[in-house]
Amino acid sequence: MTLGIAYPLKVERILEIGLGGGRTVSYLKTSLPDTAILTAEIDKDVVDLARSISSHRIREHAGGGADGRSFLMRDNDKWDVILIDAYRGPFVRFIS
Repeated sequence: MTLGIAYPLKVERILEIGLGGGRTVSYLKTSLPDTAILTAEIDKDVVDLARSISSHRIREHAGGGADGRSFLMRDNDKWDVILIDAYRGPFVRFIS
């Protein structure tokens, strides 16, 4: 998933949609310590779990009931890379 960071000439800002266990953001913070990373996660419990297993600071936007697509519709920031680690499956609700 992180292969996308190889394409821009410089990576200063990354948006990750979907946090999971926080492994990707932890890897990115270690590999790119000067890069700003924002994670948009719909489930506050997932954010709390990721914080408990990650030693890195996680700056998140806990969804407040909005999924990543809705977050992007409201977000006016520019990102060098957007990583999407969210899916529409039987255990993850899709909110419009």
